[in-house]
Amino acid sequence: MEKKVKTRELTKAEKQRKEFFEAESEKLVAQGYERNDLTFGVVEANVWAIVVTLPLIIPFLLAYRVMWGKEWTVLPWWGYFVGMLFFIVFIVVHELIHGAVFACFAKDGFRSVAFGVIWSMLTPYCTCRESLKRKHYMLAILAPTVVLGILPAAVALAIGSRWILYLGILMILGGGGDIMCAIKLGTYRTKGKECLFFDHPYEVGLAVFERLKES
Repeated sequence: MEKKVKTRELTKAEKQRKEFFEAESEKLVAQGYERNDLTFGVVEANVWAIVVTLPLIIPFLLAYRVMWGKEWTVLPWWGYFVGMLFFIVFIVVHELIHGAVFACFAKDGFRSVAFGVIWSMLTPYCTCRESLKRKHYMLAILAPTVVLGILPAAVALAIGSRWILYLGILMILGGGGDIMCAIKLGTYRTKGKECLFFDHPYEVGLAVFERLKES
């Protein structure tokens, strides 16, 4: 007996974006483009996010210990509370950075950008309905992790701040899904001369349209 795959119920906004995206997809396929989805499920992305961020996090922790000789001591109870508040604020800023970079390269700017939260997974998101160049899409998905995660962690090493280091590490973890997308996009080999990169309207990842023949 074939096992049924449980799918996530889309929100009204996601359904509208899906309809728009599928209509655009049909037009592009009719013009000779081939569609390839480079996507992950939300649960899969959250699980693998930890794995793909470890190669970044571990070197920062080891470097901090070597450079400053400080123990990774447990924070006081209020430290976790304060840290969580900063984490929530930075997650919002994370999505705003996505949106700002998308808007920089989208013809319609912020009118092509949408924000939301998948409440069943407690996962905020930002998406862009316009196609982008590969380098622009890569910049848009990695910018928040670099600005809020890698740079603060580097500053923490320079000044010996355990608090900034932990916050930077949290934001690197928060960008795990983006790093997964960047890896998938970076290892994807295009076959067509003309390629369009669309942020997927309701999954983690993107869709690549390659023109393989003349319409």
